[in-house]
Amino acid sequence: MRLSIGYLLMENMHGVSFEGKDWNHPDILCRVVTALNAVNSISGRTPGSVSGGESHGCLWPEDGSWTAFHNSDDLQWYLNERLVHFQSNVIIREADLRLCHMDVAPRKFLIDSQNRLWLFD
Repeated sequence: MRLSIGYLLMENMHGVSFEGKDWNHPDILCRVVTALNAVNSISGRTPGSVSGGESHGCLWPEDGSWTAFHNSDDLQWYLNERLVHFQSNVIIREADLRLCHMDVAPRKFLIDSQNRLWLFD
């Protein structure tokens, strides 16, 4: 069995994290909303993880979706299989797919020495 190792490299960022801070200040909230809206303005045709492969995050079990979504029909089927217990379903075939951060938390934001807001993950 051949083992593959992947690495995520990223610039070492210096600044002030929002972790443990009061981020309810109107200026900070406005900047966070602007950043999230910018992320959400990115559209795509394939649902799921940006990097491809199975999806991870709050919509999926802790160990991931166990599948890659090739189109909206795949995602719709996956979600509706899980919603059957709630006697509910979703229709996303015609939905406009947008990039979503899916893990917004104070630790994901940083203000650098030039007062720029950075969003991680």
